[in-house]
Amino acid sequence: MRKIVILFLLVLLCLILLGISPYIGPTKIDIINALKNPQSQEGIVFFKIRLPRVLLAFLVGASLSLGGAVFQSLFRNSLATPYTLGASSGSSLAVVIAIHLGLEGLTGSVPMTVIFALTGGLLFLFLLYFIMKNKHGFVPENLLLAGVTLGYLASAAILFIYYISSYGETQQMIYWTMGNLDTVGYRYVLIVIPAFLVVYPYLQYKAGALNLLSFGSDFAATRGVNVKSTQRNLLIMVSILISTCVSVSGPIGFVGLIIPHVIRRSLGADHRLLLPASVFAGGILLIFCDTIARSFFAPSDLPVGIITAIIGGPFFMFLLKKKSFYFK
Repeated sequence: MRKIVILFLLVLLCLILLGISPYIGPTKIDIINALKNPQSQEGIVFFKIRLPRVLLAFLVGASLSLGGAVFQSLFRNSLATPYTLGASSGSSLAVVIAIHLGLEGLTGSVPMTVIFALTGGLLFLFLLYFIMKNKHGFVPENLLLAGVTLGYLASAAILFIYYISSYGETQQMIYWTMGNLDTVGYRYVLIVIPAFLVVYPYLQYKAGALNLLSFGSDFAATRGVNVKSTQRNLLIMVSILISTCVSVSGPIGFVGLIIPHVIRRSLGADHRLLLPASVFAGGILLIFCDTIARSFFAPSDLPVGIITAIIGGPFFMFLLKKKSFYFK
């Protein structure tokens, strides 16, 4: 009963933040005037700037937290993050290449940087998949190490591109890699929603298998789980979702580390509750951080990745102190 109450409170708090956050900012909004005249200054600020940004913050925060929860179970390591397999590294490398080549326009209504980021993240995923695939499936420890190694290689390539780029290009690259939710209109929201609506129900459907896999692949196999295909499908689905989020927001750190760890400590390791709780808690954290980023530092728009790093850094150190990295 206590766990259900906690989940209900998370849903309630998330709905409250979704309702309140669009009103918070350097420009005061009269919602009655905004509703009566959506083309007024207040209407544009509310409906085309703040509301889509809050919705995007929820979707990205929920997705990152969801990815972290799944990866922590698959790798049986509470320090695993949604970026463990290098999706963010591949996306970041692709974006800095696009900026260096001057490919920053629109394809239809979608920015080229989004297309490059999504493509780069998925290419890294499939590269890792073919490197690590064997007849017995995946060895989680080896997969984790391979993902980290690919991340380092991508970081080296990104630094090289920084070195050969102009000052203006480098500034654009750095801003993107800080992670931000700067958006006008619902273009980015409509990019993330389809991925989220496909991946989350699938992960929820696989909650029972995740419960078994968190005890180890051998244990799961004895309970009837097809370990090889389940691991593969979970890794692909989560990586597609994370690549989609990174393509629109850049790499926003620590959300996928903090939230699943806290929720697991609060509600236990049953993924039937852990996954939905992570969705709402991740949305809450990123909405809160983004509200701080766009309100407290006005007129500057601070990248939200800085705020999550300020919060997540001390928490990461706390985990190091506790030394409770691996699942028992």
